[in-house]
This record gives sequence, C-alpha cells and structure tokens, in this order.
Amino acid sequence: MAQAASDLLDIPKDNSGNILMILVDVGGVAVNSFNEVLGVAGPGIRSRFRQLIEFHESAEWLSDENHRNVLMIPRV
Repeated sequence: MAQAASDLLDIPKDNSGNILMILVDVGGVAVNSFNEVLGVAGPGIRSRFRQLIEFHESAEWLSDENHRNVLMIPRV
C-alpha cells in the first residue's frame, strides 16, 4: 500500500484523481489503510498528498460531497 500510495504522486493528476475517487468509492478498509499509511509517511510525502487531495477536492475528482473529507492527511 505504501508504494502504491507514493506512486500516485508520480502519475498525471487526472489519473491520480480517478484512482483516489475509486479508493473513496470502495470505502472502508481501503480508505482506512490509505489513511494509516499516510499517517506514518514522512512529512514531505504527507505535504504532497495534502496538496494533491486538496486540488482534487477543490474542483476535480473529489469535489462532490460524497468524496470530500474522506481521505485524511495529518498536518506536517
């Protein structure tokens, strides 16, 4: 999960948004695992993920109310 999560930072934003939306749609264990991995990731990774998720929540793949504020990234 950790390697897959950091790979999201290296693919085009449109693709990463689609993957994050699918992750949120799957819900439960998948979202909890993702959030846990990012909770123990280094501050640089958390910061980059926060930026990516905020971008997608603002007007992209995660912008509707069912997808916002599901993926939680601890503050650096």
